[in-house]
Amino acid sequence: MERDSFIFYRSFYEAIRILPRDVQGEIYTAIMEYGLYGKETEQLKPIARSVFMLVKPVMDSNNVRYDNGCKGGAPVGNSNNPNGRRGKNQPRTNQELTENKPYEDEDVDDDKETSSNEEVKKPPHKKPLDFDSRKNAFMNNCAAFVEKYGQKTIREFFDYWTEPNKSKSKMRFELEKTWDLARRLTTWSNNDLKFNKNGTNQKSVLPNSLTQLSKQDSPLPTRLKKTNDGYELSLYSDSAPTKTEMQVATNRLSVAFPKMSPEFFILLSEFVQTNEFTAQRLRDAVNHVIANFQYKELNIADIIKFDKREKLLSHEDVCRIATTRNSAAVWAEYERIEIDGSGFWRKKQDK
Repeated sequence: MERDSFIFYRSFYEAIRILPRDVQGEIYTAIMEYGLYGKETEQLKPIARSVFMLVKPVMDSNNVRYDNGCKGGAPVGNSNNPNGRRGKNQPRTNQELTENKPYEDEDVDDDKETSSNEEVKKPPHKKPLDFDSRKNAFMNNCAAFVEKYGQKTIREFFDYWTEPNKSKSKMRFELEKTWDLARRLTTWSNNDLKFNKNGTNQKSVLPNSLTQLSKQDSPLPTRLKKTNDGYELSLYSDSAPTKTEMQVATNRLSVAFPKMSPEFFILLSEFVQTNEFTAQRLRDAVNHVIANFQYKELNIADIIKFDKREKLLSHEDVCRIATTRNSAAVWAEYERIEIDGSGFWRKKQDK
């Protein structure tokens, strides 16, 4: 069903704005297509699909309320209209014939005399949200943390804390004396690392691997690599990834590829360290895989093989080239650089 408008919550924007620009465009387009035309966009990338699946139930709930409003409101017997009649303090239908009466309130003190001509103002009253609206609002707040903790963790957290009580009037998180969503999620995520699926107190080795990486923040990875044809120089010259940067990378991959096990990411962190990845190379590799990989499961090699390198020549190599072409032109194309005390030559346009 086509519509001229739909509700776009601030929480949607806060959850989407932290994603890469190309993924943002996919999500915005999918939301617009579904909100205005009721069409679900197919073949979304994994992150775009996960965010859209969290937003879709909220939009569906709003559509149901909109359709009910177009039909005249909640039917008789519905939880929003159990008696099928207007409320006690609602205005009467025949407004022109209704006499002026003071406001009747059961809480008004009987000992206080009120003149029939005295105007009594009704105190402002904010109507509480119904159960479904509160649940949808909680879902929107949780969606903002998908990028940090992953879709699976957020889904389990949401299902646990929205369990209703016996009367179906409140959710589990509403029964807590204090509540801070960010702190609760941090505790939940830490517990996921401490306890395995069987509930035994088995610590994960992932934090230890990441701690080892964080100790190697300062030294630069070796950029020079010897090949069968000579030498190659990596274009990445920044430092190794920190513990936080490695955690962000694995969280993004776990959201995009939910079938991958925790052991996979433990092994990946070790290979990242062994292959002397820089922080920027890791970010580019993750972005490349998420944007271009078409399968549901990854291999370590799909990430490790990503690099940007340029070929280096020795002085003898340039001399040999110069003998086959215009010598002056050849030497003008190359420039000398020094790496670890050794001299190499590279094309100026490759710089």
